[in-house]
Amino acid sequence: MRVRFVDQFDYRPSGDPRVTLRFRADGGADKDGVYTVKRECGLAAVAAKKAVIVRAPRGGTDV
Repeated sequence: MRVRFVDQFDYRPSGDPRVTLRFRADGGADKDGVYTVKRECGLAAVAAKKAVIVRAPRGGTDV
């Protein structure tokens, strides 16, 4: 799932709550806040209004 973070979001995977992943609005490969994340993370970020869903590039794979 691809999302663009509009604000900082701290994600704790349900499988290992000891781990925290921080996503930033000015991060990512192109520094535009777009990341490919697990669906659980993406849906949690969208629900918290910290991210919006973006379409995956044509021909790309989606996680």
